[in-house]
Amino acid sequence: DADKTALFFRGMHISPDYRGAGISNVLLAVFLNLCVMIQVSASTRRIDKPVLSQLLQKFAFKPIRTIAPIYVLRPGFSVPMEPDKPEDGVGGARDEEAVYIWADNLQRVRSTFSRSYLKAQHMVLLPCDPHPDKPGSSALTYVNTHFSIPDQDIEEAVRKAMKQTNDLGRVLDLDGFCPGCFAETIVSTLNAWRELTKQGR
Repeated sequence: DADKTALFFRGMHISPDYRGAGISNVLLAVFLNLCVMIQVSASTRRIDKPVLSQLLQKFAFKPIRTIAPIYVLRPGFSVPMEPDKPEDGVGGARDEEAVYIWADNLQRVRSTFSRSYLKAQHMVLLPCDPHPDKPGSSALTYVNTHFSIPDQDIEEAVRKAMKQTNDLGRVLDLDGFCPGCFAETIVSTLNAWRELTKQGR
């Protein structure tokens, strides 16, 4: 999505088989590279997926609104669950693939995420009872907001994303998928497209 001065990141989808492998870094690096190459600002539309919000913050994006803070529990967290007491979202016993979130204003979060949305996104809200305090193994993020990144921070974010992309390529083999090769192909294609636009073609 774009206007005359900015490109807007709307989201991404990664197959469940490849989640957690760092591919999101590659895709975000491509987006940021494109913004640098065509000299526009980088921004997002409204983001309501907590894990995606975390990724954006990791690469220096800032939330425009901070009225809906939530905490995302890190993988492998240790919080007692009650299998016989269904929770908002997936509910029941702990699900290793679910995204568990905690908020001090659970009512506000429920107004942001419908039960059907929680189930579709595989998200679970931890109830304040028996979890009145935020879990220690969690990270703050924001939802239901746009994000932006200062122009002066984009190139550093690109370098960070590309470094993680290169590290991923050295340690991971996704059935022949080469993250570094993918990123280089995208960048070369974008360079070619940029030259064509300069020529008015």
